[in-house]
Amino acid sequence: SMGLGCGVIFFKALVAEGKIDREGLHGLDPLPQCFLDFSLQSNTLFKPLAQELEQVTGIDIEYEENSLLFVMLDEADELFAQTLTSASENASKSMQLVSTGELAAQEPAINRDNRGALMADDNQLNPYKFADALRAGAGKLGAKILTHIEVTELILQGERVVGAETSAG
Repeated sequence: SMGLGCGVIFFKALVAEGKIDREGLHGLDPLPQCFLDFSLQSNTLFKPLAQELEQVTGIDIEYEENSLLFVMLDEADELFAQTLTSASENASKSMQLVSTGELAAQEPAINRDNRGALMADDNQLNPYKFADALRAGAGKLGAKILTHIEVTELILQGERVVGAETSAG
């Protein structure tokens, strides 16, 4: 999952920087509003990006639209799911809470000892092909690709990255 994967990375970075105290947390804390908005909006951009990358590079990144099922097993899971669904208007469009009965009807083999689930629109892609397509597309658009070189600083124009300083100069 693109959004979930980014959320886990973002959360772990905040923990590593000491911005979130990991002690006593059950699973992931609700994500900051800015990240949730970013995740939801970025998911809408992947389909046209996948199409553009295939046109420019000929690489199919195996983009799929599907859904994520987060089964709620306890009160903390319920609170997390409710926080996500009520966080923004965009979240309520792409996520829905499913009752225990609805979950059993959709997934008959699932353990009945649950509190329902959060079903969210989600997208999948092949991360290896995605990286290859980004590299190939950047090269076709004039980017110079350097491998095994440490980036020491990003060069910005406003909020846009336009270059990088590296250990090689």
